[in-house]
Amino acid sequence: MHCYQFELARGGRRRGGFIGTIASVIATVPRIVVDPALIVGVRQALRRKYGLVMLLIDAMATMTGRMRRRAYIEIELAGSWSGN
Repeated sequence: MHCYQFELARGGRRRGGFIGTIASVIATVPRIVVDPALIVGVRQALRRKYGLVMLLIDAMATMTGRMRRRAYIEIELAGSWSGN
């Protein structure tokens, strides 16, 4: 099994920025999400988080034909993490 180490970070300001590391974690191999209900939930969460910006990105992706080629991945954290 392949594992990837990365750091979860928290942005601080509306325009981005970096406050600091939440945790250093190890994740197993990412899986491509194929469940339509899960994809809808992911897209709704992204729109809630990024608002108008995500709406505009989705609109441009739809107009250029990239929306249907979009892929979403799911990772499973191998270490412990408290997502506060």
